[in-house]
Amino acid sequence: MAQRVQSIGLIQFTLIGLSRIRLPKTVRIYYFGRPLELQCSSEKDNKVEIGKVQLTKVGMELAPICRSAADPAFYDYVESQFRTRGLIPPMVGTVQRDQLAAEPGASPSRTEADQAGA
Repeated sequence: MAQRVQSIGLIQFTLIGLSRIRLPKTVRIYYFGRPLELQCSSEKDNKVEIGKVQLTKVGMELAPICRSAADPAFYDYVESQFRTRGLIPPMVGTVQRDQLAAEPGASPSRTEADQAGA
């Protein structure tokens, strides 16, 4: 299934993994408008590995049209992965989840850099 979705240009898949580079100390990421704040070790020029699959620009544009829906279990999985890597201090994720509302009209998965056009 993933190969088919990649072949029509909706996702990018790589065996070696995908990373975001040159990130600031604090990075807010979104999953269907639901924020998660990461705290990197350095003040600037941080690198965060984000997985092996991501939506392409076309995939991000089509996701809302296709009525895709958030999976709370996936958000929890991602949060636990970042927490295990030390990118979320203890208790921060819980506070964010309870206090920050999802941003209306948000795409499935974005960083602030993506939203700024970087």
